[in-house]
Amino acid sequence: GYNTSWFLQYCKTKQGYDDILSLGGGSSNNKESSNVKLVTIFFGANDASHPIHNKRQHVPLDTYKSNLAELVALARTHYGKNVKIIVLSPPPVDHDQRLQHQINRYGKEKATGILERTLELSGQ
Repeated sequence: GYNTSWFLQYCKTKQGYDDILSLGGGSSNNKESSNVKLVTIFFGANDASHPIHNKRQHVPLDTYKSNLAELVALARTHYGKNVKIIVLSPPPVDHDQRLQHQINRYGKEKATGILERTLELSGQ
C-alpha cells in the first residue's frame, strides 16, 4: 500500500492529478470538483511500519505530520475552502494479534516474532 510520501508524489503527477484531485481531468473550478463536500484522508499504517524491517514504507512522524498537512492543503486548494475534511489515523496495534497474524500467514516456523507495526513506532 501507499504511504503519505508516495501518495503526495503521485498527486503531483499528471496521472495522479487526473485520478485523484481533478475527478477525472477537470480543473478545481469544474462542476464535479465544486460539488465535492467531503474529503476523507486515511493514511498512517504503512507510514508507521518498522523503520528497519520495512524501511521502504516507514515515514518518520514529523514527515508524516507535514504530509498530512500538505494533503489537507491540497484538498482545500482543489475543492475549495468550504470542503469538509476528515483525517483518519490507524487504529491501535494489538501486539498479540499481529504476531498471530504472522503465524497464520507464514506458519510458526517462518513467523519472525518481530512486529512490523507497534504502538511505540506509531509515535516515532
